[in-house]
Amino acid sequence: MTDMEFDSPNDAAQQLAKILKFLEQDSIQFKDIKKSEKGTNNDDKNTVPLIPQSKIPILDFETWRKNRSDLSKEFATYGIQSGFAPGRRSIIGGNPIILETAMEIRNIVNGSAIHSLSSEWKKSAITFCYLDSPFPYGLQTQRRCGSKSLLLCIQAFILKHLLFTTGDEINLLAISPLTPSESERNKALVRALAEILWTAGENQRCCICLHLEDVCFDTDYRYRPDGITERIYVFEFDHFESVKLFLKRHIDEFMRLNSCGCLLFLYSLVLSRTVRRIKEDMGTWNQGKLLTDMEDCSQCLINLILTGRSVQYPHNGDILYDKYGEPLSSPLNGVKERSKVGFLYWNKREDDGQRTQVGSMLKTPKYPIWLTSINDQIGLLFSTNIDLISDWRTEHRFTLQYYTGLPSHTKTTILSIDTLPFKRRPRTARLTAREEERKVPALEQCINTKWYDANIHWNGTLPYI
Repeated sequence: MTDMEFDSPNDAAQQLAKILKFLEQDSIQFKDIKKSEKGTNNDDKNTVPLIPQSKIPILDFETWRKNRSDLSKEFATYGIQSGFAPGRRSIIGGNPIILETAMEIRNIVNGSAIHSLSSEWKKSAITFCYLDSPFPYGLQTQRRCGSKSLLLCIQAFILKHLLFTTGDEINLLAISPLTPSESERNKALVRALAEILWTAGENQRCCICLHLEDVCFDTDYRYRPDGITERIYVFEFDHFESVKLFLKRHIDEFMRLNSCGCLLFLYSLVLSRTVRRIKEDMGTWNQGKLLTDMEDCSQCLINLILTGRSVQYPHNGDILYDKYGEPLSSPLNGVKERSKVGFLYWNKREDDGQRTQVGSMLKTPKYPIWLTSINDQIGLLFSTNIDLISDWRTEHRFTLQYYTGLPSHTKTTILSIDTLPFKRRPRTARLTAREEERKVPALEQCINTKWYDANIHWNGTLPYI
């Protein structure tokens, strides 16, 4: 709006009179509050009657949340998720990736610099569910994409910050920690990514990869372009606060719909840990990769995200001898420190004597959040009660929520766990122990690997896993 110029004071007065007349016609009038407080009569010329309270629209909290969610959906029509406006922030700095580094990354991720990942992986972004969905805190996943495991690992750390962050970081606008605002869940995502990368860099350094338009190097017969790796710019950090600030400024690069956000995070994780240290953790210098042949996350990658070390096994420590006491040709590297987020495992195809053993370092994490692998399906169990992992009395009766992030998962699954002794139904004489076991839902079998013989109620939900 430009400044108005008048030839004379009379012209200015006439213009002001027109504005006042317009305001009077549209009933845009204001009450003199100071006079009202002093008890001025309503018949005073300087006082205008108040608008009846019934005619004043009141925007309640639920309506405000719905309007905000509608705005998020409008952004999604432009290829944007979680409320980010169209367009990209200008990116300054960083080091263009070189051919040798690109080959190392692709070899350690999927075992080849020639064969690239599937289009599903390349288009997997880190996107939240809509705010008016049953899971406003949750990330969206795909059933037939290996990025599901990676996203649920990130989801575990998001829940850690939403549920158990204290002080000035609490979401004051949310009804509960599981109904965060747009800004609060984005803030939790930034902290989750920063924490994972910083832990992988042994709390001293980390790297963040961003995808730009320009190709960074000339290729040869050893490397086949995939449209992403050869366009990576690498940003290195040695201060944790700088990591969070950078991610906050560029988080849309990971969240943009159909972007390569998951792959960018995976590359950042590899460079933060370094390829050399990843191979040391695995114990295999010539073989080993972070993704399986089906492009799912291996146990090495899951351990890398949860603990910062890409060890191959979920048991405690290193196993040096076999069950007969003979020394192994190479140690079986396991988890050496108590993790912040836990892991539980169950597979019906394993025999009782050959089941995968998960150690207490992962079974009893610092926060009551567990990634689960049940018959090769990844999910998430969590409790909102921090005392569950510190007070044994809390473990008598408690509730857990189960989350998958899949579109088919439309209702909250709340499980009631009772670990107190109770009288079980006698086993049918004609059924073997194996057949009896098959009647128990796999999720209950997985929970029983930590809380043995617990009684589990689905609270009206039909068991689906």
